[in-house]
Amino acid sequence: MKKPRAPAEDRRPLALLLAACAATYLSALPGALFWDNEVLILNNVFLRSWRYVPQILTTSLFAGSGEVTNYYRPVSVLALLVQYQLWGPSPLGFHAFSILLHVANAALVYFCARRLLGSPRAALIAAAIFALHPLQNETVNYADHQEGMLTLLFGLSSFLLLDARRAPASCACWALCLLSKEEGVTFFPILALAFLMPRAKTRENALKLAPHLAILAVYLGLRLTVLNFLPRSSGLFAAQQGAYAGLGLRLLTFAKALLADLRLVVWPTGLHFDRDMAPAASALDPRAWGALALDAAILAALGRWARGAGRLGLAWFLFALVPYCGLVSFNNILAEHFLYIPLAGLAIALAQVVAGERRWPRAGTFAAGALLGFWTFQNLSRNRDWRDPVRLYRSTLAGNPGSYRAANNLGVEEFRSGRIAEAGLAFQQALRAKPDYAPALNNVGAVLERQGKPRGALEYYLRSFAADPAYVQARRNAAGVYYALGQDADAVRAAEGALAYYPQYADALEVLGAAAMRLGDLPKARAACERAAAIRPSKNAFTNLAIVYRALGLAAEAKNAAGQAARLP
Repeated sequence: MKKPRAPAEDRRPLALLLAACAATYLSALPGALFWDNEVLILNNVFLRSWRYVPQILTTSLFAGSGEVTNYYRPVSVLALLVQYQLWGPSPLGFHAFSILLHVANAALVYFCARRLLGSPRAALIAAAIFALHPLQNETVNYADHQEGMLTLLFGLSSFLLLDARRAPASCACWALCLLSKEEGVTFFPILALAFLMPRAKTRENALKLAPHLAILAVYLGLRLTVLNFLPRSSGLFAAQQGAYAGLGLRLLTFAKALLADLRLVVWPTGLHFDRDMAPAASALDPRAWGALALDAAILAALGRWARGAGRLGLAWFLFALVPYCGLVSFNNILAEHFLYIPLAGLAIALAQVVAGERRWPRAGTFAAGALLGFWTFQNLSRNRDWRDPVRLYRSTLAGNPGSYRAANNLGVEEFRSGRIAEAGLAFQQALRAKPDYAPALNNVGAVLERQGKPRGALEYYLRSFAADPAYVQARRNAAGVYYALGQDADAVRAAEGALAYYPQYADALEVLGAAAMRLGDLPKARAACERAAAIRPSKNAFTNLAIVYRALGLAAEAKNAAGQAARLP
C-alpha cells in the first residue's frame, strides 16, 4: 500500500485549502484563555513542572486544579504540559497549536477521503467541508477542546497507518486516540467497517484489527476499575430528576438534539456557546417523536444518495455521536464541539454525493463559492466573539438566556473589572436559573466580602460547598473569612476540607499555615507554608514561611525564605 501522500497534481489544491483554513483562524490568535481554560490551563498545578507527569498519568482530567471528574485524558493534559513549558500561560501559543491541529486534521480527512472515495476531487470537497464549516469554530477557538482535535488526529492516523500496513504505528496511534478523550472508542467500529465492508480478504482484515480490539479491551477494563475515579459518576443524565432519568427519554431527547445538529450542519446560524434544549417531557412527547421521524427521513435520503464509502461516512457520523445520545452520562445534551469528530465522517458522505454529480453547472460553482464565503464570514465573526470573554458570554446569553454558566462567568469578568454591582446581578441571574449552582453561590459570597459583609459572605460560602462538597474554592474562601474574623480553629477545618479534595491548593495551604501559626501549632504551620511555597513560589508564601521559621528559632532558614520573598515580584 502507498503511504498517504497526495500526488504532485493534487498538492497545490490541498495546500491552498490548508492555507485558507489557517488564514480563516488567524484572527483567533489574540483570544484570551477563559472559562474551562482557566481550570484546565491557567490554574492547573500539573502544568507547572515535569515532575507532575506521574500524577497526570494516574488522575482525572481536572485533578491538577482540584476538581473531581471521571474524565481520563492524559495525552491531552500532557500536550498542554508541553505547551505550558514552551510558552507559559500565553494564549497565543495555545491558540496557534489549536489552529495547527485543525489544519493537520483537515489534511488527514483529505487523505482518508482519498483512500475511501478514490477521487481527489471528492477528497478535496470533504476536506473543505471539514476545515471551513463554522461548526468547527468553537473547537478551534477554545483551547480546552484540543482533546477532541487530538482524538481525531490519532484516530485518522491509526486508520491510515493500518491501511499502509504499518500495524505497530497504527496501534500506537490507536492507544493515543483512546487516551486523548473517551470518544476515541467510537473509532473502532469505524475502523471495523472500513476494513470489513470489502468482501475480499475479510479474514485477513479482521486479523489486522485484533491488536486494536485487544487495546480497546484493556483500556475499557482499566477505565471501569483502577481508572474509574468516580464509582458513582453523575453526569447530566444521571443527575436528572423525574421521567427524564429513564434511558428511553434520553434517547428521545437525543432525537431532538440530532435534528438540531443536522439543522446547524445545513444552516450554521445562531451559533453560540453552551447550547441547551428542553429534554423529552414524556414517552409521548410529540416533538421528540416528530424529530425522530425527521431524523430518520433525512438520514435515509442521504443514505440513498450516498454509495459505498459515502455510507461509511454516514455511519461514521452516527457512531461518533453515540457518546452524546444518552447511553452514557454526559455534561450536555447539545454542544457545537460535539460535532467536531462526527463532521469528518459526514463530510466524506456529503463529498461523495456532491462529487458524484458529473455535470456541475456554472450555477453550482457559484453556489459553492457563495457558501464558502458565507462560512468564512461566520468564522471571522465567531473569532471576534471568542477574543473577548464578555462579548462571548453575552452572545451566549442572547442565544440561551437560561445559561447559568455563562451568566456566572459574565459576573466573574465584571468582578475582575471592578464592576461589583454588575457582577452581583449576573451571579443572581445564574442562581435564578440554577439555585444550587455552587460557583455562583461562592461568587455572591465574594461580592459580599468585597462590600465589607464578611458574615453574609460566609453564609454563601457555606451554602456553596454544601451544594457541592468538592467545590474547593468555597471552602478556601470560607477559611479566609474565618481567619479574618479570628475564628482560627474554623479556618483550619475549612482549609483542611479544601485540601482533602485538592492537596496542591496553594491558597488553602497559605490560610492553613497562617491560622495554625496563630493557634500556636507551629509544626502544622511549617508544613503548610513549606508545601505552599513549593507548589507556588510567591512573595506571600515565602514571607509566611520566614515568619514561621523565625517563630521556630530557625534563623538561617528564615533569612533564606525572606531573601526568596524579596527576589519575587
